[in-house]
Amino acid sequence: YGDAGSYIRQYIDTMREALLASNHELLIFDSPIDAKETYLSSALMQQYEQLFDNAEKAVQTDGERLRRVRIARLPLMFAQIQIGRTEVDTPRSMFIRNENDRIVPKPEMKELVYLFAGRCKEYGVDRIRERTTSADEYLLAYERIFNRMDEVADAISLHKKVTPVTQTSEHTKGVEALTDGVFGSDESWRFPDKIGVNWVGYEGEHMEFILDLGEVQPVRSVNMEFLNAQAQPKWHLTILPKFVEYQLSVDGENYEDAVRIDNPHDPNPDINPGITNIRVQPFKAEIGLKDARYIKVHAESP
Repeated sequence: YGDAGSYIRQYIDTMREALLASNHELLIFDSPIDAKETYLSSALMQQYEQLFDNAEKAVQTDGERLRRVRIARLPLMFAQIQIGRTEVDTPRSMFIRNENDRIVPKPEMKELVYLFAGRCKEYGVDRIRERTTSADEYLLAYERIFNRMDEVADAISLHKKVTPVTQTSEHTKGVEALTDGVFGSDESWRFPDKIGVNWVGYEGEHMEFILDLGEVQPVRSVNMEFLNAQAQPKWHLTILPKFVEYQLSVDGENYEDAVRIDNPHDPNPDINPGITNIRVQPFKAEIGLKDARYIKVHAESP
């Protein structure tokens, strides 16, 4: 690393000592999220950032060594992104509440995602995760988050009350997350958002809940997106629903006949190899234009 070597060495030593001091146990499937309060704490991440800023400055006129320093910085950038998506309104969070109390991505974090993916491609990083996820796939996952969070600004369900009928998995967020305006990433090959940080999941029972729009208003369509982990290694146990049903009601007691959307994909990758190309599956019902306040949702578990 030439003149940047002392800063890189300090980065390595500081991280190592922080790990040892924290008694954090490193596990094979760990994510940076697991270390966000130990050797990747907010304060330590700021130190690492400053060390790399100094390292880049020290070799800014030496193209080859600058490239090496930036390659060494990629894991730190990855950790910033992964940890950032788990927080809102913190100095390191990916998301912040705007003047309308809507959660939106920070511009500087969006810029970091593009910079990270771009440098991975530039420096020949073929896979960001074990077995899966190219830089292009990683970027697509985050572009989906950013685009969906822009689109949801116009959704009448945003910030509306959701009442569970069946209970979510203890490893994921509750049903209130379905209308909080934050979307989950689909690039994780084993733990979506590290055990449901921004996803809602069910184990052993069907998904059922009631959305309350707060007042009677026209409904044109209803849509939910489900993570298809069958696009990942096929030992993954997360799976798409068999079908999703939506029922509308004005008073919360009398519901119209259900509108059913079937899963168009056979979930068995041995029978249907194309399932591995479906990362997120929408279940969208075109309602036309009907007045409703309540929407009852049922997703049938296989």
